[in-house]
Amino acid sequence: MTWPLARRLDAAVANPGDPYLNSWILDWEYHAVAHGKPLFDAPIFVPARGTLAFSENLFGIALAGAPLRLIGLAPLTIHNILLLAGFAFTGFAAFLLTRRITGSIGAGIVSGIVAAFVPWHFTHLPHLQYAWTAWPAMMLVALFAFAEKPSVLRASLFGLAFLLNGLTNLHTFVFGSFAIVVAIAVLAFFHATLRTARSLSMLAAAIVLAGVLLTPVLLPYFRAIREYGMRGDVEETLHYSAAPGDWLRSNFHNRFYLPLNTNDGKTDPERWLFPGFASMALALVALYRPQRRDAVAVGIAWVVIGVIGAAGLRTPFHTFLFNYIPGFRGIRVPARWAIIAYAGVALLAGIGALRVARKRAWLFAPLLLIELHAAPIRYFVAPTQPSEVYRWLARTQPAAVLELPVAEKRSEYAYVLGQTHHHVPLLNGVSGFSPPSFERLRSSGDLIAQARSLGAQVLIVHADTLGSQEAPVKSMLRSHPLAYLGRFDTAVHGDYAFALTAARPSDDPQLTRFLAGERTVNRTQPMACLDTPSDEQIVNGPLRVMGWALARSGIRTVNLRFENGRVVVPADRCERADVAAAYPEFATQRMIGFVKDFPRRPKNISGATDLQVEVVDNDGNTQLLPDVWFIWRD
Repeated sequence: MTWPLARRLDAAVANPGDPYLNSWILDWEYHAVAHGKPLFDAPIFVPARGTLAFSENLFGIALAGAPLRLIGLAPLTIHNILLLAGFAFTGFAAFLLTRRITGSIGAGIVSGIVAAFVPWHFTHLPHLQYAWTAWPAMMLVALFAFAEKPSVLRASLFGLAFLLNGLTNLHTFVFGSFAIVVAIAVLAFFHATLRTARSLSMLAAAIVLAGVLLTPVLLPYFRAIREYGMRGDVEETLHYSAAPGDWLRSNFHNRFYLPLNTNDGKTDPERWLFPGFASMALALVALYRPQRRDAVAVGIAWVVIGVIGAAGLRTPFHTFLFNYIPGFRGIRVPARWAIIAYAGVALLAGIGALRVARKRAWLFAPLLLIELHAAPIRYFVAPTQPSEVYRWLARTQPAAVLELPVAEKRSEYAYVLGQTHHHVPLLNGVSGFSPPSFERLRSSGDLIAQARSLGAQVLIVHADTLGSQEAPVKSMLRSHPLAYLGRFDTAVHGDYAFALTAARPSDDPQLTRFLAGERTVNRTQPMACLDTPSDEQIVNGPLRVMGWALARSGIRTVNLRFENGRVVVPADRCERADVAAAYPEFATQRMIGFVKDFPRRPKNISGATDLQVEVVDNDGNTQLLPDVWFIWRD
């Protein structure tokens, strides 16, 4: 259902954004524990403190991934294995819940499929924490077991599920805590065992103990809210509050509903909440003369809570919580209350399948897999090896670094992923919130002076990604003759390092050419550029792939890697007079360009594909250009 993720666990990500951030969060937590560093003082947004509290902490997920770290897997690989584990665990939790209630394995399978593969999970593929929505269902498993036979052991298991829910996902903690209290009240109506003082005191003790254990995790968030004013404003929260029609909007991953055009793309993806008609129909069947009225009542209660909660500031329910209950003011996206609704729908769908098909409830599984499938999914191929400049930072370990361009979101995500290789503190960063020090930095008229005042020792300039910041950055470097530390090979223009602690003019020819707007040359790695297609381009009919590649030893091959590398097509070589004129050092190399014409899209390449160019020089050095996504229509 998530294919081809399993084939590229080392590099495939939903996009070059939050998967990088979540990989960094996991890596930082492993690194901090191993080196005895304060967990919440993550080394981004220097000199701000408590910076991990600007994002989800993912502690519960990190615990599950610790063995993967111990055997030496890379951060992105760990992230992707945990993403698959989240899908599996979410489905398994729903399976356990429905099987315990009904005794039917088939009904449990139906619930598991609905819970794991609801379209919302594929909308949130970049967000690891939303693959891990198992703990609300696991709390219900423990609660139903406790209702059947109250005991200290079963109350402890309930408390453990409550604790792990809080450690895994702050949204499911906030929403799930409210929903589980409602579930206790509902089940108490049906089970006399839950109405005794002893039973209620055991559940209350389990919740209180879990809350005490969660306190060190939650306090940094309250401190961040108090210190930085990190609260959702009314306008933003209203934007992310679901309207009734949002429950009929599927995403663009789902293969079954995409042709039906249930989504015009104008609504924010956070509000694409459609769970699928089959699961909704089965859930409705469960309401007809139910045998387990207690379970159906809990399922209904959770669906109602999730739907009303997702409406956010459009209803008095979330409005009251937003204004008066601690923690809810920091919830920017009320639509994520849908997590609770989906758990209720999954439970009811399993009961409904059993109601219709009895012992053959499992027959609905293929129908649901067809309705909910999104694969094959278009993934972005992330870099698997650290760049040369990040290897240098790992060796030199300066006190703090500023990377340019600054405040370009895609670049900032790349910086935190790069930090997993060197762990040097950064003035840069990316999260759901930016501290005042970073806002002052990004708006500073004297970036170098501001960076020095914030404690940076080294400035890194990524020339290939400067974009609109190229002219002001070069002007700044010309007016501030910093101590030049070197150029590091990249795809074309290079990465440049400067010491902010000293001012010393340099006559290095590479730096001189860079500041003058002229071409510079890699020392060891091939240089290459893809001209067409461009990122997110829409191609109708024929496609021409075109670019150029250079290396001191000459270019051996240029390969075009489509479909996350599954389809590899050798490119043809050609002359490029414009590139030859820009690089007179390579005058003896004639076949500088590469090109490949496709009169039509091959059948083994999908209409929404990616392309990564692989260049190999005659010394065996390889350069992989950044992955490009584009649409290729017949």
